[in-house]
Amino acid sequence: MEDCKYVVHSTASRDGLVPVVFYSDDIELGRSEAYTTYVKNHVEETCAGGDEDDEDNEEEDDSEEEDERNEGRKKVGTKVKGEEEGAEKKGEKKEDKEEEEENNDDDEDEEEDEYPPSQYSVEQYAEGMTALFAPDDGEKNVTLAFEHFNNSASEGHAGAQFMLGFMYSLGLGTEPSEMMAVLHYTFSAMSGNADAAMALSYRYNYGYGVPKSCTDAKKYYKMVADKVARSHRFHAVAPAVDKVRLSDPVALRTRQKEEDLLQYYQYNADRGDASSQMVLGYAFMYGIRGVEQDAVEALKYFQMAAAKKEPAAFGALGTIYAQGINSAESPLERNYTRAFEHFKKGTEYNHAVSWNGMGFLAMKGKGTRKNYTAAVTYFEKAAALKNPESLYNLGVLHREGLGVKKPEKAVGTSYLNSAANQGQILAHWQLGIDPSKSCEAAVSHLKTVSECGRWASRIEDAHKDYLDGDYSSALLRYLIAAEQGFEIGHSNAAFMLDNDLGHDELGFVPNPAYMAPHLSENVTSDPSFPRYSLALKYYKKATEQDRIDAIVKVGDYHYYGLGTNEDRTAALASYKLGMVRSSHQAMFNLGYMHEHGISIEQDFHLAKRYYDQAFQTSDHAYWPITLALQKLQVHWWFVDTFYATPPVQNPTTTAGKAAGKTKGKDVDDGYMRLWGHKLEDIILGALLLMLFFTLFIRHTARQVNAPADPPAAVPVPAPEEAREEQPMQEETQGEAPPPPPEPAPQEEEEVPSPAPASPEEGDPDISHDAE
Repeated sequence: MEDCKYVVHSTASRDGLVPVVFYSDDIELGRSEAYTTYVKNHVEETCAGGDEDDEDNEEEDDSEEEDERNEGRKKVGTKVKGEEEGAEKKGEKKEDKEEEEENNDDDEDEEEDEYPPSQYSVEQYAEGMTALFAPDDGEKNVTLAFEHFNNSASEGHAGAQFMLGFMYSLGLGTEPSEMMAVLHYTFSAMSGNADAAMALSYRYNYGYGVPKSCTDAKKYYKMVADKVARSHRFHAVAPAVDKVRLSDPVALRTRQKEEDLLQYYQYNADRGDASSQMVLGYAFMYGIRGVEQDAVEALKYFQMAAAKKEPAAFGALGTIYAQGINSAESPLERNYTRAFEHFKKGTEYNHAVSWNGMGFLAMKGKGTRKNYTAAVTYFEKAAALKNPESLYNLGVLHREGLGVKKPEKAVGTSYLNSAANQGQILAHWQLGIDPSKSCEAAVSHLKTVSECGRWASRIEDAHKDYLDGDYSSALLRYLIAAEQGFEIGHSNAAFMLDNDLGHDELGFVPNPAYMAPHLSENVTSDPSFPRYSLALKYYKKATEQDRIDAIVKVGDYHYYGLGTNEDRTAALASYKLGMVRSSHQAMFNLGYMHEHGISIEQDFHLAKRYYDQAFQTSDHAYWPITLALQKLQVHWWFVDTFYATPPVQNPTTTAGKAAGKTKGKDVDDGYMRLWGHKLEDIILGALLLMLFFTLFIRHTARQVNAPADPPAAVPVPAPEEAREEQPMQEETQGEAPPPPPEPAPQEEEEVPSPAPASPEEGDPDISHDAE
């Protein structure tokens, strides 16, 4: 077979993408005849031994054309600089261009289908998704799904090409092949598929399956980020995505109780609570908190809050009318006049969103007259209230020199950096396409923008599957997100693999690339090796994006030998990295390893320091760290009592040989493992028993020493006169007090005696029984 080179035609690629070169071995290896025919129909073939002069001539022609384009750009730039009102005209041209893009925005989806696939490929793709995710509660069939995707991709379906790349990467329904994964991702990205472009960007950024190239990573990320930026600039309000981390039990419980929380907010909103009305309005506006996006419901709650004079409600109403809601069930068209009215009302309460909305309408000339100077004034008032959108708008206007007395690009960049630090997506996009930024910084900004596209909803779908108990579908969606470079995809996929959730139903084929020769037979022969190796792979990828708990997990896998050889030194390095990231678990593990001299010299002082740092970093580990500190004190006393010098576990080191003999006894590695790995378990168990015994004794002592209950008081019958007067008092209660009685005659007045009178001196009616 001749060694032929295939170059993708420009008609099969998107604007701004450099054609990718493949050789015949890459394309025809293990592929069906139909797919090989498809590739050759879309590429230009050049075999070895051809006319190389023609290629040189083509390169010269391309360079001449590039020079001509550059000269044209210089002429245009000179002409613009020579205009007296260049800044204003430039602004008008910019706005006209944006308005044209906005008017053509509804045709974006049609533009992506410029090369529509055949009906057969669409049907095969749908069959493949059904077989893979089994939406009708049927059994998954990854092999059948692979066949359907293969048939669809052979006819040019970009989505099927992406799914084939994903399945080749993991070994789902076929033998794993990084080469075939990259091949399918590349052709899918050239057809405009954002999922594949993100997968390629991530691979080029970190060098997975391809040579590491920041330039290529930036190229593909920019392709995706441009779509996201266009959507945020001109599209209606897009649904938000809740990214729940499975390893966070608090966030998981909160998400599971969202139905109860919504009922709580609904109850308070119906009773007139403005804050609850705002919460429900935002939930329906963005489709969060477990509800679908609904413009009618959002407007209802915002209007209820506005009736209560809630300032934020006016800004929310203005935003909805200015951008509209593109919901399938309840869409809302833009209405700039009503948006202006609500924003104007919100500015009376000095609300930041309303000030920014007024600036936006003045800048665009929507609902009011276009006025860049007034727009800058509005944006500055909103920026003073830390509004990120206004910071972005000020950055753009300063860079373009619109509405400002002294345009400065540095000032504009400063505004954009402030907005990006607050998570403003378009600010990240502007910084990512800034040619003055380094390639690495640009990739970081463009990656942030790319992960805010509609494809991020796959993560929320995965969490819904997880809550519904469909673990295999949830794992598949998290794995797809991980292929695109989402850190939460890496973390959640690794968590599910680590806990053996959804793995068995998919049937992964172990990738030989992960079964390196250095792995021992005990590791690779373990039935859980494919699962643990994949989990370790995704934990490592999460660590590259500074996920702290993933760093600790990588250390645990090396410590226990899960999916890799047991390597305590590598575990120690991971824990040290986690300690630098302020992980209390990494600090605790470092304290444990220093206490017992595991892969490091035994040092009780450092062990206590790490335990104390873990205690100060997190309050959740109070009892484990307290017990560990008590055990450390006992261990420390034991060593100081029975050994002249602290023993060292590794006797091959200089310190280990120096401390190898204490009190005439040889301290070998086996002996110290006995006391280093068994004694702490005995001591910890004894401490726990002592703790429970102490609590039991204190509880018993409290019961024994508790005072007896006092005897019940015997009711004493009231005297007859009191019983007679009681109903009279009840009758007169609430009435006017009676007039005071007339004084009795003095001759009949009796002077009471303070002491009980005797029968002779007292009242003759008093008997001895009465006394």
